Amino acid sequence: SDGRLQDTQDPSVHEELAAYHQNLLRLRHELADMQASAMACQANLSSQHQHLHAVKAWCALARDTN
Repeated sequence: SDGRLQDTQDPSVHEELAAYHQNLLRLRHELADMQASAMACQANLSSQHQHLHAVKAWCALARDTN
């Protein structure tokens, strides 16, 4: 044996490893969800920024033509 926890015969260690593994999977899924949400927010913010830039340009043009 190389001392790996998976090699132990203690059932409680196996249960803890399984719980740890499930938590890692859950956290990986939550992180993916948060990354997707952040990307959507970033896209929305970019769209709003473009709209604001267009409105400012329109206002400047309207002011200069009056």
